Amino acid sequence: MDANTRAQFVCDRDTLVNQHKDVVSDLQSKIDNTMQALERGYRIHTSCRTVFISQPDVKCTSVEKDGKKTSSCEQITRIVRKEVCDEIPVSIDADLEKEHLQQYRGELEKAKIEQSTAYYGCHSRIHPMSAEESFNYFKQH
Repeated sequence: MDANTRAQFVCDRDTLVNQHKDVVSDLQSKIDNTMQALERGYRIHTSCRTVFISQPDVKCTSVEKDGKKTSSCEQITRIVRKEVCDEIPVSIDADLEKEHLQQYRGELEKAKIEQSTAYYGCHSRIHPMSAEESFNYFKQH
């Protein structure tokens, strides 16, 4: 593995780089959700609860005695756990959502710069290292 590939491998898995990647992903998700809410004119709030449902079932057993096979079946009731969710439309304040959108976009630009800085900082540290030094760095980070 050449030095560039090794640095890329290590930095793609670096804790700090991945933290920045998560922040970028989170902000992009907030932007997408806000855009969808603005397009729809409302947000969708999901409310979930767990319910237990009785589910009928049949249990059959077979017994062989003296070369004769006897089967018997009985109806049983199983209790099954199920999650039930309701979607509730919630009105939005379009001006406030647009403010949030602007804020998220600004934060996203900063986060992308921080992510790039973290990645290139990692890459510049790892690239000159030997394979053994790179591996040791990888194990620690």
